[in-house]
Amino acid sequence: MKIGIPRAFLYHKYFPMWDMFFRELGVKVVVSPDTNNEIMQQGVMNTIDEACLPLKVYLGHVIKLTKEKVDFIFIPRFISVEKHRYLCPKFLGLPDLIRNTTQTFNLPEILDPTINMRITKKEFYLEVLKLASRLNKNPVRIYNAVSKAFKANENYKQLVLAGYSYTEALKIYQKQSATFADTNFLENSQQQATNKPFKIAVISHSYILHDPHMSMNLLNKLDEMGCEIKTPEMLEGDVIDKSLENLQKDMFWSLNREIMGASFYHLAKKDIDGMIILNAFACGPDAITKELIERLCKRESEIPMLSLTIDEHTGEAGFVTRLEAFIDMIKRKDKGGYKDESNLSTHGELLCRDKSVV
Repeated sequence: MKIGIPRAFLYHKYFPMWDMFFRELGVKVVVSPDTNNEIMQQGVMNTIDEACLPLKVYLGHVIKLTKEKVDFIFIPRFISVEKHRYLCPKFLGLPDLIRNTTQTFNLPEILDPTINMRITKKEFYLEVLKLASRLNKNPVRIYNAVSKAFKANENYKQLVLAGYSYTEALKIYQKQSATFADTNFLENSQQQATNKPFKIAVISHSYILHDPHMSMNLLNKLDEMGCEIKTPEMLEGDVIDKSLENLQKDMFWSLNREIMGASFYHLAKKDIDGMIILNAFACGPDAITKELIERLCKRESEIPMLSLTIDEHTGEAGFVTRLEAFIDMIKRKDKGGYKDESNLSTHGELLCRDKSVV
């Protein structure tokens, strides 16, 4: 029996848990390949224009899996991953949306368990049991699968909190998958040491940032430019909570709350040289949180900030030009350069507003 998992949306956040769960039940896991032009174009052509780019990419991955002859495709219905908060509406209706937009494709059965932490633990485990019993009737194997899946998820989170990116942590999981759930990463994981001269906070959703095709390989480009990268998932939940405690109203979208808390934390702590906000065009929650972050940055901080918005039409040349200009500005600032970059003429000459004739 084979089950397909799209390499998109919450794949980077939960894949070790899902993979461990299905493998322990005796099911082979097939993951769609890295995002490429073909996958993106399939998603773009088969969904509505108003959908955000990550949703179009997700659909492209599902269509790709239809060619892998899998028996099921795993598309969970994420409603809530913590009490009193929700995920974006696209996660709530994702299985239905996929079914209705892929009717012309030979789609295998979709397994769509409901993940809702607003219900009781008993109801949650009954939902997990319902899913597991579709794949294996052995109660001992189901119990082991659930236990090891949760343990793998905890270890994976420890690696990320220790400074590993999702990509690096996934490589460790894939190398040690046989013993991953039994390893004590609470003791073995250590904060990643780095000697990079500049620290850049990259604020974005994991499904954008850790997809090299969608993010135009932003993380690798920053690494090559000599930047240490800070991402939202590297912060503990209580750090995020404390950073947002002065908000007049709680942010009830969990994923956007995470990225907003991370940006507020770095701006208050002043432990970074610059901040990059990367969001997708047509994302409703991002349109609000991005504005709040930018206002706080302009009003209360002197930390340079670059805001990048992507969609399927974004050209890499312009993207790279803006990124290089931003890093060059941080380097000039580090060398004691101009404090106010708005006083630079287009020729690079410093203008003094009081004396300029312009």
